[in-house]
Amino acid sequence: MATDLAKWTLLVHVLLITCTLVHPIRVGSRAKTLHFPPQSDDDGIRRIRRSVSADDDASVDSPRSRVARQATGSSGAGGLGDDNSNIRVTKADINDPHPELIVHWAGENSDVILCLTRSITQTAASTSNVYISTDYGASFDEVTTQMANSYSGVAPIYDRFYSSKADIERYIFTDVIKSLVTTTEDFGQTFHTYSTPFKPTNIYTHAANPDIVLGLDENDERKRLYVSMNFGATWRLVEEDVKSFNW
Repeated sequence: MATDLAKWTLLVHVLLITCTLVHPIRVGSRAKTLHFPPQSDDDGIRRIRRSVSADDDASVDSPRSRVARQATGSSGAGGLGDDNSNIRVTKADINDPHPELIVHWAGENSDVILCLTRSITQTAASTSNVYISTDYGASFDEVTTQMANSYSGVAPIYDRFYSSKADIERYIFTDVIKSLVTTTEDFGQTFHTYSTPFKPTNIYTHAANPDIVLGLDENDERKRLYVSMNFGATWRLVEEDVKSFNW
């Protein structure tokens, strides 16, 4: 009995050593599809587009009105409930020529709303603007110049922005044309812009640690995944030939 037990103990020990020393080897051709981790079903970010002609992507003379909900209570989304009589609407004229508006309410009883205006199809000659409201949409301040000043006065061409899952005051704006990210950690009071070693077409914020961010270029043939441990200031390569990933 003791001899059999010793044999089994030796076998388990050998298997453990083997599993530790053997490195995985990728078999077969490089994957052609990258599977993204599921994003939140409702991240609160909305895209609004107005009707434009094919040659009128970002040159409109008339002012554009943007509508925001006015907070009326302590419940979520401005205190809206089943009683429609509680709904109040305010109109803020941004007067921006771009045909697409991306808007996000910070939530959690915050009065902060962020808006990004951009061309539907972006090129190196495109522009974008960013507006922030601190009174729940009653008025908006443009911060585009302030953001440009965070990177030697060069105005990034923002594609979209991402809100941090762990800190509602943090946002990341991405420029896939110039490979830049602009971050704020205080609802847009200050900004920092950094270059990235990839085109940041996809950004994933960590649910618990606001400093950790994953990024990638969804069109990268080498399928490289990058990580930042300081909220976009620096990036390092995690792995190549990534087919799928998750937190």
